[in-house]
Formats: sequence, C-alpha cells, structure tokens
Amino acid sequence: MITESINLWLVIAFAIGLGGYYVFLALQEKPQIKEKRKITIAPIKTELGEFHGRTAFFLHDEEYDSSKNKLCITGEVDGNPDPEELYGELFTCEIEFKDVSKWSKVRIDDWRWYGNPKCHEISSFNIVIENGVQTYILETYDWAYEVQCESYDIKFVKIT
Repeated sequence: MITESINLWLVIAFAIGLGGYYVFLALQEKPQIKEKRKITIAPIKTELGEFHGRTAFFLHDEEYDSSKNKLCITGEVDGNPDPEELYGELFTCEIEFKDVSKWSKVRIDDWRWYGNPKCHEISSFNIVIENGVQTYILETYDWAYEVQCESYDIKFVKIT
C-alpha cells in the first residue's frame, strides 16, 4: 500500500514538473513579428503595347529545358492592343523565360476561379512581385501560365 502511494505521488510530481517545464518554455519564446506582404501587379508593356482579352495570345507550343532552367512558349499574338476592336495584325510570338525556379500551367477557367482574380483585370501578360520574387502571368485562350524567373525575352515577327 505504501509503495502504491509513493508511486502515485511520483507520477503526480512528474506531471506537475513536466507541465511547469512547458509553461517555462512558453514564457521563454519570443513573439515573432510577421512582415506584411507587399504585392505589386503590373502589366507587361511590349513593343506592340499591352495585351488585353482572352484572345490576345494563341499559343502553339511550350518547351522546358531543365538543364538551362529555360521555358520557351511559342504561338501567335493579335497585334492590336485595343480590346474594343476584334482583330488586328497577327504576329508570331516567342517568349523565353530565363532562370526559371518554378512554373505551372492551369486551364484558364480554373485559374480565373482559383487563381489571382485581380490579374486578369489588368492585362493578359502581367508581372507580380511579392516580397521581391518575380512571377510572370500569361493568360491565353486555354491556359494560364505562372512562371517564377529572373527575366524573359519576347520576340514578334509579323505574319504576311
């Protein structure tokens, strides 16, 4: 009987000691200050102007070279940046994203529903800078591309 009482008191003392230790640790933690997220969204201005509307880009192919961290997207663009006019001159387009850290493509309707809803109100080709990280967003008729990279090149050739 005495042994059982001693064991019970030891268990109680251990539980109190363990609880006190966790309280001690909680008091020692320093509060963390959360930084505010700074997000900038801006349209990409090209030699043909800004692109607006779902039909501004008609993309044909994408190719990712993992050894060079390069994503190349090719297709055609409507050379008329005015969204009120239906058609402009067509240009072939090649966009090469360099030093890509990550990229994804999502069906455009899903992206507009789940993605960043403010982007498509600005233009069809945007840069989003969040805490110093550059993400380029390209909307096409079928797909939305999100590409985190250091830079890009874009080339246009008029279709005759």
